Amino acid sequence: MIESSSRFRLTPEQYQLLLQPLHRSRVGKNPKGFSHLEAWDIRRWLIRVFGFGGYRIENTVELVKEIESPPGSIKYRNGGSNDKTVWTVVYRAEVRLTVYDQHGGHAVFEDVACGDATNQPSVGDCHDNAIKTAVSQGLKRCAVNLGDQFGLGLYNGGGVDAVVVRTVVDPLLAEPADTATPMAVEDAPVRPEPGSAQEHYEPASAPPEAEPRPTPTAPGVRDWALHADRTAEGIRKAADRLRQEHPDIAAERVVNEHGDDELLSVLMDRRARDLDPQTPSDDADDRGSRRRKRMFALFRDLGYDGPANQQQRRTIAGRVTGRDVTSMSSVTAEETELIISALEGQKRQRRQPTGAA
Repeated sequence: MIESSSRFRLTPEQYQLLLQPLHRSRVGKNPKGFSHLEAWDIRRWLIRVFGFGGYRIENTVELVKEIESPPGSIKYRNGGSNDKTVWTVVYRAEVRLTVYDQHGGHAVFEDVACGDATNQPSVGDCHDNAIKTAVSQGLKRCAVNLGDQFGLGLYNGGGVDAVVVRTVVDPLLAEPADTATPMAVEDAPVRPEPGSAQEHYEPASAPPEAEPRPTPTAPGVRDWALHADRTAEGIRKAADRLRQEHPDIAAERVVNEHGDDELLSVLMDRRARDLDPQTPSDDADDRGSRRRKRMFALFRDLGYDGPANQQQRRTIAGRVTGRDVTSMSSVTAEETELIISALEGQKRQRRQPTGAA
């Protein structure tokens, strides 16, 4: 069961931290050979993300089974048997995890788990260990609803790669993002959960090694640089980071939405401006954007659209402006008007019937 208050909101810092891949050093192996996180590590990360006192754990435990095995009643594979009475205990725990935001909101996650302790000589220690195991397992099952930092990706074959990657809810406004912007993420194949009936793979002997992060390419830079943050500020930071870390990629030319080539860093800056909230001072820029769209629409109507006609568009622009145009992104607002006028004239001539005055 998952429950949240309508006011529950993550800060941008919390949001970014929760979307990071799980570090392999935090992953261990349980007795069955499956990858898992330690319960104390879960508590550590609850404190890191939500602060001291920023979460609450409640549980109810129930004894499922208590088995007393008298001396000699258990036969071991080596031919021996127990020389004293031992105990096996199973408990069931219902766990409720509540996390709080910094605005008075909260989210609640509930789950159940069983824990056991087997063949122990002390009945008290046996009960104690079984209860702790059940509560710890229940807590971990609740916490995976918080994503990759709490082990959600381990259910997908024990991997440490991020599986959430992003959400379409703004961490500040808690409202859906622009649905016109697709989630540019291709999920890896989904594997059965460890221990499920559909499982047909052997658990890895160790957590998979994370591959080194490759140098970005211009077509793949969005996933490399932006991750989950597709906001104007996120794109600006990604463009600045790209210029600092990979200036050669930032200076690479890519084909923009108009079919014209443009510096990658310039394209990212322009995308950031497009995402900024419009204010009265943006009227001139907005009109300029509309006029450029009009210019490229005319190029398309006249058959000069697409990457194959880039040079032809530059040639036409150069003839109209009287200068050498190496990129359509360098065309000024005044030159845009001149080009639109020339293209509209050419379009009218094509419409004029043959032999007309």
